[in-house]
Amino acid sequence: MTRTDSPSPPIAPLRTAQGAELTLQKRRRTRVFELRDAERLYATLERRSVFGSLAHVATEAGRFTFKRIGFLRSRATIRREGTEDNYAVLEPRWTGEGRVTLADGRELHWERDGFWRPTWRVDDAQGATLFWIRSAGFTGSRGLVTLAPGAARARDAALLIVFAWYLVQLMAEDAATVAAS
Repeated sequence: MTRTDSPSPPIAPLRTAQGAELTLQKRRRTRVFELRDAERLYATLERRSVFGSLAHVATEAGRFTFKRIGFLRSRATIRREGTEDNYAVLEPRWTGEGRVTLADGRELHWERDGFWRPTWRVDDAQGATLFWIRSAGFTGSRGLVTLAPGAARARDAALLIVFAWYLVQLMAEDAATVAAS
């Protein structure tokens, strides 16, 4: 359970998803996003502080943390909660796109489609898309996910979807900071 007031329903394995469409919805009056379909919760993402980039994640596979590190050569990491070992690392290019390298040696690609209202996608090393993700609305409180056929059964799929949403949120925050200066 997260540190927020409202308890989360049990987390289901993503392979039980009934369709190809999922949402990431911000829980009211919290800093928690839930990855879900109409019936099940598959993961949670919680940013406990407005300062810094640390996020706490729960999936069926366990608890993880996400964090952006570095400044000029920034990276974003996934770690199992309570460890210092990287489970995965995103090394972004200047465009925000980049390569995700997992500890088991798998390599994924984080790519952008479109400019004004971009859709982001994660492709495997062979170029097959696992899923697409985009922000719905102007407040960034809701994301839409479209799974490619078979993606719900892919290892770490829920974790990678929530990581993608985390990256979308960081980019939106960065853009807002630049616009405000």
